Amino acid sequence: NITSEDGLSQGTVETIIQDDQGYIWLGTNDGLCRYNGYEFKIYKHDEELENSITNNYIVDIKQDNSGNIWVGTANGLSKIDTKTDLITNYNMNDEEKSLSHYNIGDILITKSGDVLVGTSDGLNIYNEKKDEAEKLEYTDIVGIMMSSVSSIVNVISSVLIAFVAISLVVSSIMIAIITYISVIERTKEIGILRAIGASKKDISRVF
Repeated sequence: NITSEDGLSQGTVETIIQDDQGYIWLGTNDGLCRYNGYEFKIYKHDEELENSITNNYIVDIKQDNSGNIWVGTANGLSKIDTKTDLITNYNMNDEEKSLSHYNIGDILITKSGDVLVGTSDGLNIYNEKKDEAEKLEYTDIVGIMMSSVSSIVNVISSVLIAFVAISLVVSSIMIAIITYISVIERTKEIGILRAIGASKKDISRVF
């Protein structure tokens, strides 16, 4: 067991990796620790030092294909060049190396070597040529398609309802016309029967 008594910066370890040189990197709630099997090297945020990590609460650690150590914190992202020990910080308030959000959730190194950084406000990808993080915009294609289908269904439903309503109106008008014509025809027939001398009893028998 390794504790703070052995040189660990803090007792709560959030994440741990072993790099390609055999060093053990431990992210704690109060600093980043590199262990060589004998002693610790501690990385902490220091406002007076330019070459320090962006925050002491470490959330995730990953090593990329170039050997750099990426450190996700509760307030930004840090990259440590293991050859020179140079630290580069990325934060949402930095215009040149801006992140979509300072609160880092996860870091992922893809098979192709891309560095993806998940934050509280979207996913970022590291642009090595520009040395900056760029936010990946997500387009919900399925959601757009479903919304379009739903709109089409609503339009079709409205058209069908309108067609049924028109059909009912036309049917009502046709029934009224047929009834009116039938009444007129019967009136004419009754008038003819009366003209030839038929009694009311005879007419009632006919109709």
